[in-house]
Amino acid sequence: MRAVDIIAAKRDGTELASDDIEALIEQFVDGTVTDYQMSAFAMAVLLNGMSSIETAALTRGMLYGSVRLQFDAHGPVIDKHSTGGVGDKVSLVLAPLLASAGAAVPMISGRGLGLTGGTLDKLESITGFNASLSVEQMHNCIASCGCFISGATPNIAPADHQLYLLRDATATVPSVPLITASILSKKLVEGLDHLVLDVKCGTGAHCKTLSEARLLAQSLVDTAAELGLPCNAVISNMDHPLGTTIGNSLEVLEAIDVLKGNTSCNVRELVLQLAQSVNEAIQFTTTSFPQLLDEGRALDCFEKLVKQQDGVLEDIQVAEATTIHATTSGYVSGIDANQIACVIPAIGGARATAEDKIDHQVGIRLLANVGDSVENGQPIARLHIHEADEASVKLINMVRTAFTIEPSPLDQQPPLVFETVRPT
Repeated sequence: MRAVDIIAAKRDGTELASDDIEALIEQFVDGTVTDYQMSAFAMAVLLNGMSSIETAALTRGMLYGSVRLQFDAHGPVIDKHSTGGVGDKVSLVLAPLLASAGAAVPMISGRGLGLTGGTLDKLESITGFNASLSVEQMHNCIASCGCFISGATPNIAPADHQLYLLRDATATVPSVPLITASILSKKLVEGLDHLVLDVKCGTGAHCKTLSEARLLAQSLVDTAAELGLPCNAVISNMDHPLGTTIGNSLEVLEAIDVLKGNTSCNVRELVLQLAQSVNEAIQFTTTSFPQLLDEGRALDCFEKLVKQQDGVLEDIQVAEATTIHATTSGYVSGIDANQIACVIPAIGGARATAEDKIDHQVGIRLLANVGDSVENGQPIARLHIHEADEASVKLINMVRTAFTIEPSPLDQQPPLVFETVRPT
């Protein structure tokens, strides 16, 4: 079929043949299908959806023109992907934790665009850190420390890079089939034995409701299974920020604290649940994951990763802090993740366009969490900014009003993880 006929068929709700979908993507990469044609196709997919067979064909087509990575590893090759959230620094802990347990973890990550920084933005808070490894450097990292965290090279899933730019410019990002193909196309080139997904759900996530998160998680694990990649997904709570910090340097410091064995924050809990879900699926180690954190072995692996990627851990800087106080006494029943996240681009900690520079030193530290009792006048947060002025008064109030303080305590803590999703 001609490209225009494929677009028309999807516009009219017709299920497309797998060969036609794959051919369309190949022609797009080769330049014979134009950007405006592919944009029209993306909108047709957004409006009419795709069957599981079509989604698998789209994902398979996105591998066209991509290098395939094969690592010489002594253990299983494992990766993790998160759909993104507020204060999500899980990858910084999970990658070295799995590597310290004997896995190889080739983690291809992304940058943030919108409310918060991405994993690579966080790591670039570390002086000298190289987040753009060549394929050869990726292999060297796996050989030396068992893991790396890097952006994709231009020849890793080039179709995804080209299509994502169009989706971002044409309001077609929130399409489950397109999201599925985008995520999995980058993971299928890594030669993985297992993929674990952290699908966020709540006010600070792409999926606002549990039903939306289930739909995306099921599409991801089913498509991965169809294409031969063992995969499971965890749906985690993003109504509240994860951990106690939001902002690039602050989140790296918190991740290091977790790697040092700090047991007081929910980042550790989510990391351990994800690691255990992998081990339940492929049973690759009998080593205790909490023990690897408590004994510093995961920290050692992280330090090797940073050194191998040219980083210097000793010089992570944060901006000066302005303390924010509670204006009433009671119990914290909620911290609006979306409202907290909206402060970050306003202080320069996230980018609105791909060309924007990020200030890694700014951010927010939470001093009270959901379930805590607080007194009127008690510090509940710190806003890390370089200069407190009249403009920052509004931001301070945004942070303060993100806290919901009730006279009575919660009956029970909100769940950190809602459920695990496996292939149907």
